[in-house]
Amino acid sequence: GGNLPWIKNVFETLTLRDRETREPQPLLATSWAVAPDGLSITLQLRDDVSFHTGRKLTADDVKFTMETAALPKTAAQTGFIAKEFSSIEILGETELKISFNRPLPNVFDLFEETSIVDKDTYANREDGSEVIGTGPYKFTSWTPGAEIVLERYEGYRDADAAKIDTIKHAIIKGPPAIVAALRSGRAQIAFNQVARIAQTLKADPGYDIHSGGGAIFPLGLN
Repeated sequence: GGNLPWIKNVFETLTLRDRETREPQPLLATSWAVAPDGLSITLQLRDDVSFHTGRKLTADDVKFTMETAALPKTAAQTGFIAKEFSSIEILGETELKISFNRPLPNVFDLFEETSIVDKDTYANREDGSEVIGTGPYKFTSWTPGAEIVLERYEGYRDADAAKIDTIKHAIIKGPPAIVAALRSGRAQIAFNQVARIAQTLKADPGYDIHSGGGAIFPLGLN
């Protein structure tokens, strides 16, 4: 849960569901076609995406990401879906075909929840030395127990996506300390506040309260 405030700024997924229709919409994938028998899907990727290292995103990175999500040690929340892939075939630099052991109507849950990673630097992510994504912000530094710093990625395909040059995510424990940081000006935004604190801040004209739409809890049944 601690990664949620920043991870979508640094990483991107293949698709993203429309908030109203709940239908999958293109993000890193531009289009897809499911086979008539439901046993495979062919994906086309954007050709203008680069990682924060400057290297271009390719179908090999998507294959690596999906294979990694299926590994037990990864403990991905939707990894049980990736485990049903029988093969991943690279058809081109920005095209791949994923075959299933059985029809997977929930495959877009995996696509929306799985951040596409850089296969060349993934091994260095755990110590924070190389946290490389394709999003509008790049992961600049991590001070354990203190803060995470993000900076605008100048190579992002949409120059208007990042409105702020630098974002600092302070790690502050406990609602009272978070409220104190807001009131002192140390923090401008706080996430996941308990109802009592939210109501207190709502009564103050100096603060705006926004609903995040709830939480998602994946449930997999074997």
